[in-house]
Amino acid sequence: MNIILLYIKQNIFLNFKYINNFQFLIFLNLPYFIFIQKSLIENQKMMGYVTEEFETTLQIAMKENKQVCESLLELKLNFISLLQILNFLHYTLKLGHFNLSPSNIYIMPDGSWKIGGFQFSSQILVILKQTLIYISQRKLDINLKYRSFLKTNSKSQLFCP
Repeated sequence: MNIILLYIKQNIFLNFKYINNFQFLIFLNLPYFIFIQKSLIENQKMMGYVTEEFETTLQIAMKENKQVCESLLELKLNFISLLQILNFLHYTLKLGHFNLSPSNIYIMPDGSWKIGGFQFSSQILVILKQTLIYISQRKLDINLKYRSFLKTNSKSQLFCP
């Protein structure tokens, strides 16, 4: 049984340049990423695709109090594999996931975990550059407001009740 996933696109804070096309998602056909078999729809509002079969997501398993692992060792190994995936994304592909949550961690029928939800992924350097620009603009705005406040109020009004 194949699973059809439908995501609604939304605007993102700072208008980050994010990767939301199927070519990139299909490119990520690596062992620990959920495999996209076919794209169904992609427009400005939504994207939908068919994935490989999975049992459940971590979010659903936690809500239903399902046992996701046979032992504590298996749970630790799954978390270590998630960390290795993120390490590969960040240091090899220079890519940030920016959407990692229990709803994007898929539990496969064999018990292994895979990551999906790459709609908001982006190159880390692009995000850092945009964040630094945003922070510098905010600091400039705050400094200008503070200076105008000092001009309108005397020092005695600032420090005396």
